[in-house]
Amino acid sequence: MRVEYTSAVPDDVPERLATEVDDAVEPRTFAPLDAAAARELAERYLEHFLKFTGTRAERLEDDAEIEVWDEVGDRAREEPDPLPLLDALVTLGYERVPLDDHAFLAFVAAGAVEDAVVERTDLREAIAERSRTGPAWRLAVQDVWVDADLAVTLPAPLDELVTMLGTPDGTPGGAGRRERRRASKRQGRRGRHR
Repeated sequence: MRVEYTSAVPDDVPERLATEVDDAVEPRTFAPLDAAAARELAERYLEHFLKFTGTRAERLEDDAEIEVWDEVGDRAREEPDPLPLLDALVTLGYERVPLDDHAFLAFVAAGAVEDAVVERTDLREAIAERSRTGPAWRLAVQDVWVDADLAVTLPAPLDELVTMLGTPDGTPGGAGRRERRRASKRQGRRGRHR
């Protein structure tokens, strides 16, 4: 039995579709946040995280309140000065490290902080300065993953703190800093004996 495939897409595109221009998405505009408003948004983001990692009922309840997730992400990527919010998120995450074993700070780092490091060249030096002087930022930046070609261009100490994916020359490789393996205590200092 022979089966032929025919496309449902016509070969000729109507003239109207060929000349239409997609609507451009305008960037959102945000009211600047002072320290108090930034802390309040960071606390709402923490509430979102706690529900997101909570029981099924809490996760379902959180689905209705996803706006805070979008707002934090959009502010990190698009707001002219998201540093007050980022500072509030990192500080709140660092305060919780003993309570949740780094979970919220890692969540913040893998989201808003990573977006800022990867997508915002205008913020990299300010984030690097914060990482030089503050343990909270230093710890947060360690949970940021970037491609190797970007990692080597970051200002110090970001270039050493971030987790590098791949290798700078493009050859396959895992996460640079985190891929190093140590021998287990059971194996001795030189690893498995053969």
